[in-house]
Amino acid sequence: MKIILTGTTGFVGTEVLAQALANEAITALVVLSRKPLPEPLLTANPKVTVKIIDDFLHYPDSLLNELAGAEGCIWSLGLATSSDLSLYRKVNHEYTLAAVNAFARIPSASSTSLSSTSPASRGERDKPFRFIYCSGAAAVRDQEKTLWFMGDIRRIRGQTESALLAYHSHNQSQDPKGDNTRITTRRRIDTSIVRPAMIIAKEWWTLHSMLFSLGPSIRVDRLARVMLELAVVAAVGGDDRRSEKGQMKPVVLENWEMNSVAGQG
Repeated sequence: MKIILTGTTGFVGTEVLAQALANEAITALVVLSRKPLPEPLLTANPKVTVKIIDDFLHYPDSLLNELAGAEGCIWSLGLATSSDLSLYRKVNHEYTLAAVNAFARIPSASSTSLSSTSPASRGERDKPFRFIYCSGAAAVRDQEKTLWFMGDIRRIRGQTESALLAYHSHNQSQDPKGDNTRITTRRRIDTSIVRPAMIIAKEWWTLHSMLFSLGPSIRVDRLARVMLELAVVAAVGGDDRRSEKGQMKPVVLENWEMNSVAGQG
């Protein structure tokens, strides 16, 4: 299984990468990053490919061809906060939506490239690409709600969630028997959103972790475990993800749900 990772130099992304490297179900990892990753972690592992990206708003066909066969992405890229709202929106909102639109064009495992004229098998063509987005418990989708702290930042995160949910709904409503001759490589995307509260280190005995664990929180290793399960086995949402029409509903996991799913280990 081939998975795309972003934000792997950050607190959450580093743990996701570590667990993905140890996951036997994942045979290939493509890391999209602005800068090279720590050499000792990667040079000895043949299943990791690092692609240096200068602009996360644009994905040329040459890059998408290199991502061919990827079945999902764990999107950990984002700013926790910033005084520059323009930059915050660009990184947390625009980058995310640009990626979703681009990843819908990634050739499936049965295609060789974006220019391939060979039709994918029905099973491969209909197989969804899983996009797992790491948001936050404080994100607010209701743009009219009065917020007393960090309002602009929380609304931007909420806008991103709303856009992903709308994208998922649009994908699911498309008729799989419709005319696919004009865009033969476009794939359906199943979106999942995780909304962690305070993320603490897995070394729970540190003073910092003990203090912040008194409120809503989740250990970073539990958060990474949940996101990997969503990407690899898609089992976290359960059978109730299917609507009456047989369409897949998006997964939105709150902090307490992830702690429950990940267990107490």
